[in-house]
Parts: sequence; C-alpha cells; structure tokens
Amino acid sequence: MRADIIIETLPASVAVTTLATIRHRFTSGQVVVSCIVPMQKKGRLFMWSPIIVAACDQPRSAAELIQDAVVSVKVVSAFQTIPAHYLNDINGMLDLDVLVAGDDEISIQKVMSLVRDIPGLRPLKVGPLENSKWVESLTPLLLNAAILNGLHDPSIRIVPWVPDEE
Repeated sequence: MRADIIIETLPASVAVTTLATIRHRFTSGQVVVSCIVPMQKKGRLFMWSPIIVAACDQPRSAAELIQDAVVSVKVVSAFQTIPAHYLNDINGMLDLDVLVAGDDEISIQKVMSLVRDIPGLRPLKVGPLENSKWVESLTPLLLNAAILNGLHDPSIRIVPWVPDEE
C-alpha cells in the first residue's frame, strides 16, 4: 500500500481481523484512520457496543484494537460523528467538527491536515487514542437523537461558551 493515510471504514465486526491479516503490507510512516463505531441496534435505537477483550477488564475502543492489530503503523481515530451522507455530497455546505484522538503527534497532525482540506470541517484534538471509545460512543447517541426528535443526520459542532455581558 502506497498511501500515506489509510482510512479504515470496514464494519466493526471485521475491521480488526481484516487489518491484522494485511498488516504486513503497511509501511513505516503510514497512518491508519479508524472511523469505526462498534454499535448494535436494539429495537429502534442504537447502543454503543464496546469491544471486550478477555485480557483486559476495561472496554477498549475499536481504534485501540486496530492499533494492536497493525502494530507497525500509527492509528488515529476521526470522522466517527460525521454522517457519510455529508461527506458524499461534494457540493454540500459543512460546518462541523471532527474529533481526533491519537498517541502520535505527527500522525495526529497528518490527519488534522486532511480534515482541514475538506471545506467546512474543523479538526479538534480530544486526547490519546484511548479516548476514542468516548468519541465512538457519541455516534449511537446522535443516531438516537435523530430517531427520537425527528432530526436528519445530526453531527457535532463544539462552540465556546460566551457569558452574557451585563
């Protein structure tokens, strides 16, 4: 694989094993971007479905498990809260934030640069790769907000609080 950045969008159920199978094809300096959200539908709502590993008592993010699987390259998580519909509409107007988590600053900066190249997207660092589980869990919440409130493709925009001046 010759790409500098590989965006991984496989279903959560096969993502880790697939990447582990092809890890020998990755080269030093490449970055894998995990867009994976492990979730299940229960009734009409979605629930985050963390991946439990027998050797660990804490649920781990899909991004962390992908990092374990690919070993030789860095993994950054991003794009989990951006509806694919928005990214497919090349003429669409975006004003959204992309939450970016990772352990390697150079890799984070590469992904943030890629995000900035998409008009209307703003990358925001959210800490180490282990924080990916919190970002991954936002997607089912957004989908549920859409279902329960009649919204269409909700996403996230982080805005600073500005107190009223009296």
